[in-house]
Amino acid sequence: MKPGQIKYIDGNNQNFNIENLEYKTKLDKIDPPLENDIIEILKYYYGSKETFNLKDVFKYRMHLKIVLDQRNFFIKYKHLPNISIFRAYFSFNMPGYRNLSILHNITVRDAQRTVYFYINKLIEDCKADRILKAVIKVDHCFFYS
Repeated sequence: MKPGQIKYIDGNNQNFNIENLEYKTKLDKIDPPLENDIIEILKYYYGSKETFNLKDVFKYRMHLKIVLDQRNFFIKYKHLPNISIFRAYFSFNMPGYRNLSILHNITVRDAQRTVYFYINKLIEDCKADRILKAVIKVDHCFFYS
């Protein structure tokens, strides 16, 4: 199991009752990437106006792997934890979250969150490079930069 921390639900760190304990990892707060952002990245790199169907998992992952390779993503982030899990997600046999969890001795949920984390990192990088428009919310107005 990957390192995490125990949270005492009632706030009392002397109450070791199993109902009062919750195990948390850093990956517990990762939101799934936005599908539209992924589609816009693929459109940019493939110079296409077509809408990519993310339900065709094999083609989607192959397209995304090419983008990651072009951006030297795995090299750029080789120092970050669990990058090997993310790289394995795009390996030749393209394992699902369950197989990733078995191969890397983590939970299925942590495998999924790891993939989400790095796809979100790709989205952030593309926004920083102005490949994607960053949406900035100010009060109730939205501005695109």
